[in-house]
Amino acid sequence: GKRPGLHNDFVLPLVMAPYAAPAWIAKNGKTLSAKNTPSFALVQHSTVPDAWEQWFRHNNLPMPEGEKGPRYELMSMALNAAVAGLGAVLLPEFMASDAVAQGRLRRLSRKNWTSSKAYYLVYPEESSSLEALKIFRSWLLLQAGTGD
Repeated sequence: GKRPGLHNDFVLPLVMAPYAAPAWIAKNGKTLSAKNTPSFALVQHSTVPDAWEQWFRHNNLPMPEGEKGPRYELMSMALNAAVAGLGAVLLPEFMASDAVAQGRLRRLSRKNWTSSKAYYLVYPEESSSLEALKIFRSWLLLQAGTGD
């Protein structure tokens, strides 16, 4: 996200959707709901600690009650937990796409949720004149579709 005192170029919004392993879906169903999804099976990540609550609220669904599921420091760790069948996880499509293509994860809903957090390229203002940074910045923003 944005860092005070540094230059912040918006790259991408953080849009997430729910995913789970096929074996987890076979056991728990392919629909997320307070009725059939145990709260301890909602894998979390520290990046957006309230993501599940926000996803359920955004989609006008009641949040499953009870003990929350495991929380991992990195989204990649949460992805691996879901692939291992430990529960459902909210991820950006670009993070889940390879596991989905390999059949290791399936998307549980067409519904997305956009976090108030986002991806930014952050650097000190004095670095903005570096040629390597200019080239990388232009390439990154072009790839993200946010280039100037």
